[in-house]
Amino acid sequence: MDANTEAIIRLAWARMLDLSDDALLPAGLSSPGEIDRPVARIERVNDRSAISLVRLLGHSVLSGPEWALAAARTFDDDALTPHRLLTLAVDHGPRLLGEAALAYTDRYVDHPDLEGARVTDDPQAVADLLARCPADDAGEAGVEQLTDRWVLLDSADLPVALAGFQVWGDIIAHLGVITALDDRRRGYGGLAAALATNEALDAGLIPQWRARIDNRSSLALAAVLGFERVGSQTTVLVNP
Repeated sequence: MDANTEAIIRLAWARMLDLSDDALLPAGLSSPGEIDRPVARIERVNDRSAISLVRLLGHSVLSGPEWALAAARTFDDDALTPHRLLTLAVDHGPRLLGEAALAYTDRYVDHPDLEGARVTDDPQAVADLLARCPADDAGEAGVEQLTDRWVLLDSADLPVALAGFQVWGDIIAHLGVITALDDRRRGYGGLAAALATNEALDAGLIPQWRARIDNRSSLALAAVLGFERVGSQTTVLVNP
């Protein structure tokens, strides 16, 4: 990714985390042209019932109740693993929502089957596809939240994969991809994801790929499509 793309990603996340627009400037800088200096973890107190650690392009932002931020101050970012966050919140009924990798691209995907791909946005095709997918997979892909989505059809006009994106802050295209259970490992998911990635770039958005750290197949597909992993997000739900 070029420097301008990184700047857009930093700006998008600063706004999503309710920080100042310059809060996530390149590591070590508090303003353009300033000499590098060590970067401290950014803390943000919120009233939500969650602890969130976002690590992105050399910065880290820890959000959560004041008691959680205070408990975390004796640990560096590498030590704030999901297990550590759960331990720090042991008296508040913690539940791990997930640990995910964050990856981005600013390049179009050159897929050999793009030109001949056949897609539809017919709601019935969406329903037919989801009927052939595990509910947990559809939830992880965030299918219901995708504002722009397309169903990929095979040569027999059967729905085999779905991909699309949800727009975050008029800047980021958060991608979601799912393939019918009995049609996996045939390249359909990759083709659908390539279509969604290119559509996002056409719309002037930065495609974002977020996947669980342990979802090796998803992370491998992202790498093949040209997404660069530049951060992570860990979230633990807690009681007040």
